[in-house]
Amino acid sequence: MLKRVFKILVAAVLAAAALAMVLVTVHTYTIIDGMVSVRVEPERNWPDEVEEAVEALELGTENDIELHAWHLAADDPEGVVILLHGMHGVDASSMIPFGLPLWEAGYEVFALDMRAHGESGGSEIGLGYTEVEDVTALLDWISAQEEYVGLHTTLVGYSMGGAAAINTAAIRPDVRNVISISSYASYEETFADVLRAEQIPEPIVWMYRAAVRFELRRRYGVSPTDYSPVNRVVHLDGAHLLLIHGAEDEQIGVRQGKMLHKAAEDSTLWVLPGEGHGVIQTVFADSDHRQGIFEFLQELSQ
Repeated sequence: MLKRVFKILVAAVLAAAALAMVLVTVHTYTIIDGMVSVRVEPERNWPDEVEEAVEALELGTENDIELHAWHLAADDPEGVVILLHGMHGVDASSMIPFGLPLWEAGYEVFALDMRAHGESGGSEIGLGYTEVEDVTALLDWISAQEEYVGLHTTLVGYSMGGAAAINTAAIRPDVRNVISISSYASYEETFADVLRAEQIPEPIVWMYRAAVRFELRRRYGVSPTDYSPVNRVVHLDGAHLLLIHGAEDEQIGVRQGKMLHKAAEDSTLWVLPGEGHGVIQTVFADSDHRQGIFEFLQELSQ
């Protein structure tokens, strides 16, 4: 009798666990789908003096997504810089103000509208996974232009753009430097941190982590673990990585910046006290931080 009761209890527990996992998986799908199945329309957030200098560039990916980039040309450029935006509410035009100091210092600057953002095509954000195709398309175009032969290329990415920059540099040896600002080490880790902030018990957090991995693999066709930035930084082929993170970042905790720094063989980490997720504003507004970026680029171009 006791044995039978035990079997029934075990079966009930397993059934409840299976049902809970199904519910978690459905909930995870709903959250992620709501975040990525959107378009971010053009903003054109740049100073008036840019209007006459900026040029439009049209590209395409292997999957026939039409891409758009803004271009600031320099005379006898010091190098090439590609700016990569984050997600939701930002696009390539919103990165132009941060590229102005680099352009004025003599760098050729491109700001890329990654898929589903700005003036580029696409209807699904790729969380830094599929955006690698977008950045690759621009790198291919640059490498085909004679005027850029011999120049070092730097990717400057903010938030999701930082993840895309790291993931791209891992497969592109022509990328010399990466400046990743407020990037996540992995989307799974970011999802889990949000749950922990809501005081969700750790066993349930782990159920959601498994559901996130399942959904990302299903949606993007890649291993979200293998292709997370924290596991791609080890594949940077000679590219130096500068990581910048706000100490008070509540969207992507500074712990993730430290994870990236620990995983990367050749990296520098700046943690700015009192700064949150929008630390990029301070980095390019403050003359000392701008000078630090110029020194980073110049040191590694020698």
